Formats: sequence, C-alpha cells, structure tokens
Amino acid sequence: MNPTNDTLTLSAWNTAAPNGGPVLDTLMAWYAGSEVPARGDDVARKACAKGVIDSCPTGVVCGDYKWAGLTAAQAITIPPLGSVVVWFGTYYAAGGSSVVEGNVKLVVRTDTATP
Repeated sequence: MNPTNDTLTLSAWNTAAPNGGPVLDTLMAWYAGSEVPARGDDVARKACAKGVIDSCPTGVVCGDYKWAGLTAAQAITIPPLGSVVVWFGTYYAAGGSSVVEGNVKLVVRTDTATP
C-alpha cells in the first residue's frame, strides 16, 4: 500500500531467508490494485502489470541468479493512496529436479517518490 500522495517506484527481489533456507528458483510479477489473482485463473494470472521475471536483476544483491526480482523496466509503480500485489512462486513443479519449498525473504526498496 502507498499511504502517500506521491507515486512510488519500488524494486523488489527474493533472497535467502535469514535462517539459511535453500536457494529456490523463483518467478516474480506484480498486479495493480489489491486483488490477488485466483489460483487456476489463467486470464487473471496473465494480466500482471509487469513480470514474469525469472532471475536476479542487475543492481541488487539476491545472493544467487535463481532468485527473481523486479527493477528498472519491471519496477513496481504504486499510484498515490493505491496498492499492488507482488506475487512470487517457485519455477519447478512438484516432483521436479529442483528444491521447491523453503523460507524466502522478500526485499522491497523505494527507488523514487514523485509528486
């Protein structure tokens, strides 16, 4: 949520949880408003504002390239008094060859506030 009268531009990325959880291959996207796309609703899931990003962007410290992030052209933009939903999940389906569960840290940074 943006409690200000400015438009906020944010960067967000995943990294390992402080307890030393596993490195997960994540995907990330964001949606305008406060509605969470319903699981199984492909039309709503595809209506993201920006994403789906599958790797750590340059300029942030994810700790591993497998972590996803939203910066620069994919940055999150929240209008004054508005809100967004940031979604992230693991890339591999259950039974895949990669770790798909574990604690994840979501880092969010305010890059600019524009009146």
